[in-house]
Amino acid sequence: MDSEHLALTVHSAKWCVDNKVSSYGPLRHVYLQITEGRDSYGGFKYSWCGDFVTWALMQGGVRDGAALNRAALNNGQWQMGANISRLALWAKEHGSLFHPKQGYEPEAGDPVIIQWPNGDHIGIYSNALSAGAYESYDGNTFAGLCAKRVRTYSQTKAFICARSLPVGTNATSISLVDKTTIAAQELGIGIQPTTASGIVIPWPTNDSRSVAMAAQGGNGTELPAQR
Repeated sequence: MDSEHLALTVHSAKWCVDNKVSSYGPLRHVYLQITEGRDSYGGFKYSWCGDFVTWALMQGGVRDGAALNRAALNNGQWQMGANISRLALWAKEHGSLFHPKQGYEPEAGDPVIIQWPNGDHIGIYSNALSAGAYESYDGNTFAGLCAKRVRTYSQTKAFICARSLPVGTNATSISLVDKTTIAAQELGIGIQPTTASGIVIPWPTNDSRSVAMAAQGGNGTELPAQR
């Protein structure tokens, strides 16, 4: 994954956070795009943090069905609870899974696995804060929202190097923004790239709601995570 693909991954995730995409709000249709239409599994609600991460990576052009547990990439097959484990296994096999103590410097767009007592959680690394802390873009956090969270290295189980993920395999290509477009969007010009799922995602801007969410920090309310 090069810088352009990585940028689209990050900004797809950020757009969901800035607009408070959730399983129940006015942008529920985006949530259903993220989960490929799944709202429950076997009659039970399930955690979609992994769906959020794999969806964002897919918006960035990743098309490897061995890495991403997406029905769209695996002949319509999706496996309950396999989002984190499949991505982590792929990364481990390709030398791209890093424990925080290994000295790896994460960058925006890297999947980050958080270890909770009731199961692992996954988000997308955003930026560093003070020593030992950083922010991430998460789905299925704060009881079903996309939100920006404050995390610590002590909570972190592993980082996955997103640049190691291949793009453009196993599926049709998607519209990507080039360097010129990215530069224009950073200057506030309203160009709207279309993602693989057909959602038009405007270039995100700083939003007081996401800042307020991040300020809450801590563990918050986490639903049981996909492992």
